[in-house]
Amino acid sequence: MAPAAPALARRAARIALEIVVTPWSEHSRAARLSIGGLVLAALLSSAARSLLRRPAKSSGSGGKKPPPGPIWRVLGLLMPKRGEAKTQSGLLEMILVVFFNLAGVGMELVGAAMMQESMALSFARDRAAFQNYLVRSTIFSVAGNLFGTISGQVQARLGRRMRLRLTDIGHSLYFEGANYYRVERQLQDADLRLTDDASAVAYGCTSFFTQAVSTTTTLLSFGALVVWKVGLAYTAIPFIVVLGGGSVKDVIAPMDWSITTRLEAKRSRYRNSWSRVVRHSEAIAALRGGDTEAHQLRGRFNEVVAERQLFNRKYLRFEAGNAMLYEYLMHTVVVAVLMAPSTWRKDGGQESAGDRFAALGSQLGYFMNLLNAAGGMQGIMDQFKRLTGNATRFVELLDALEEINEAERQEQRDNIRAGPTIQFDNVTIKTPTQNLLVRNLSFSVGDGDSMLLTGHNGAGKSSV
Repeated sequence: MAPAAPALARRAARIALEIVVTPWSEHSRAARLSIGGLVLAALLSSAARSLLRRPAKSSGSGGKKPPPGPIWRVLGLLMPKRGEAKTQSGLLEMILVVFFNLAGVGMELVGAAMMQESMALSFARDRAAFQNYLVRSTIFSVAGNLFGTISGQVQARLGRRMRLRLTDIGHSLYFEGANYYRVERQLQDADLRLTDDASAVAYGCTSFFTQAVSTTTTLLSFGALVVWKVGLAYTAIPFIVVLGGGSVKDVIAPMDWSITTRLEAKRSRYRNSWSRVVRHSEAIAALRGGDTEAHQLRGRFNEVVAERQLFNRKYLRFEAGNAMLYEYLMHTVVVAVLMAPSTWRKDGGQESAGDRFAALGSQLGYFMNLLNAAGGMQGIMDQFKRLTGNATRFVELLDALEEINEAERQEQRDNIRAGPTIQFDNVTIKTPTQNLLVRNLSFSVGDGDSMLLTGHNGAGKSSV
């Protein structure tokens, strides 16, 4: 009985290797059927559990989740809300993006079949079939171009919707009360955050959504198809190389995307200095302060240039790693995933050269979609890191405006009492330049009453 155990282990190892590497074998087909059935059963049971699951009870203050990151907060703001106008929320564009990606799967399948047919035509030497294929491929190319153009316009429209949504949110807080004045004491570049940062984040989130939908549909369709046709080992090669290579690239040539946040801050300081010179040019000329202002502007410009040079040096290594990974290493990946199955397949002699070449064409079409999906996953992760700085700056602006609103509400709750008249208790009034006018003033204002407070030399006038 003892010698039988090593033999059984060797047989099990051979079967496992056969299932992974030789998908055309009998054991591999049976394994794929079993795994497919298990996956389908797991998905159905998960869907059933989610429908029957009761909502979880609140765990109290002790079970609070940590606040989401800046990009997830922005994504939460951009998602359509119940009761909104569908034409303004971007929901229609999101649905169309999903539709075009699902339709794109069908077009890619047709394209893979046509590639298989085109590679077989060179062996068949059938002129009528070639002319028929030429007409159909031309029609398919024109339709695909039109399809891609419409899909691109939908994505661009979704980006504009998200940009408008973020801008409206920022404007509603920025112009509430006198927030536009108060926030400048905390953030001197609020205007830049409402324009450049909001635009970068909005279009970046649009890219997240479209790439996520495209990657998901490709994985669910072509991933399952390629696993069924050539097995798990060859299907995993593009993802292992792209995602694993991306991890290695991050170690060898890391990219510090926080530099972009510092760069934006220094750009805003430089621009604010220019604005101040333009706004106070008469006073600067009268006081002969041109040399001082020029020296300050040059210093801030040099800070921007130094930060940009640091960013360029790090980004150069980052792009060199991308070129090595996606341009040069991809050639080896394509050769491995395309040629290895046909090279190792033992029953290849039973097929004609034309059939093998045609199968290679369809296999090429399938694997190109898998490579696009793997590249999309890596692109999403890279763009997530790239946009973290812009999202952080925009969220900081929203937080500052919310803090100002909360402080204003708190002050009203502490100092204003409701009643037939408006009564103020222990109010301290300052001018916009923080000069004290009145300390601990208590008074009431009734219907039709008015009050005027005047500071020294008539400065700091305000009326209630």
